[in-house]
Amino acid sequence: MAATSSDATIRTNDQRTTTNGGRAAPVPRPIHLTRLAYPEQLERWKPLYKWFLAIPQYFVLAGLFVAACLGIVAGSFVVLLTGEYPEAIRDFLVSAYRYALRVEAYVGLLTDRYPPFNFAA
Repeated sequence: MAATSSDATIRTNDQRTTTNGGRAAPVPRPIHLTRLAYPEQLERWKPLYKWFLAIPQYFVLAGLFVAACLGIVAGSFVVLLTGEYPEAIRDFLVSAYRYALRVEAYVGLLTDRYPPFNFAA
């Protein structure tokens, strides 16, 4: 379907909004990039116990995985009913994914910093 002057599609910050028929476009969200600074030198003996220390993180990740699956299902129903994805569920899913990436970076020997048990980036 070709876009006309009354149906314009705008791509902003990984968010697609459409303005047609006077419907107000949502405000674009800022993009936050998380950079992982690879250290100059890692401790060679830490891999012997790093995976053992990550066991509690795996239990937290398992709970987050279940909650994320429920959030995806609930978000799908909300999209069907309202036509918009709920911001709170989106924020939870993004935070859970960032947390999982921090744990993967620790276990994958990309960083020596133990991941905290919170969603703060």
